[in-house]
Amino acid sequence: AYNGWVRVLAPYFFLGVMAPLIIYGLWADDSRSNGLYTVENVLTARLATTQWVRVLIAAILTMVDITTCLQDWEFPAYTSPADFKVVGTFWSELDIPIFSHLFKRLFGGFKCVHPEFWEYFRFRVSGKWIAYLPAFGALGVDWWYLVRTIFPYEPLKFAHYARPCDCLIFAIKDEDFIRRAYPRGVLLEEWAGNVTFEARQGK
Repeated sequence: AYNGWVRVLAPYFFLGVMAPLIIYGLWADDSRSNGLYTVENVLTARLATTQWVRVLIAAILTMVDITTCLQDWEFPAYTSPADFKVVGTFWSELDIPIFSHLFKRLFGGFKCVHPEFWEYFRFRVSGKWIAYLPAFGALGVDWWYLVRTIFPYEPLKFAHYARPCDCLIFAIKDEDFIRRAYPRGVLLEEWAGNVTFEARQGK
């Protein structure tokens, strides 16, 4: 429509609208619950997620992205004669020769190096592969999130503590306590005994 201008301008419009909303949603101060953990005084703690639920969510997201890549009609060769345009432009290919030109100027005097060698430093990617990058990028992020969710997480490091009976995670919201127990974001060893379910809930 309109000689392709709608396709070119639409990504910038949605980026300008959605990015502020996402940033606000991530960092907004919610005194009731942050969506992942249970605030200490929330009455609906039964609705909070536990560690195994978070791992399940990460696993489902990962499998959905893997399935999306495997079910693509071009898999596994990803070859297509279709002319994909780079998002937000009228280009069919993103070509950035700045590095190859720079190295040619700096080291072009070395006769032992073939002039074509510097073309290896030329960044060139087609619109098709730029279209695929978000899918592969999301898959990589999901793997990273899955690994980070399973292996290195310890509630104490994040001002969290677990209820022994079901591993329900609670988040400490007392900023004064966090300031004293976590100077520079690291829990003091002498305060570790205060970041437990028994110490915080008195049970």
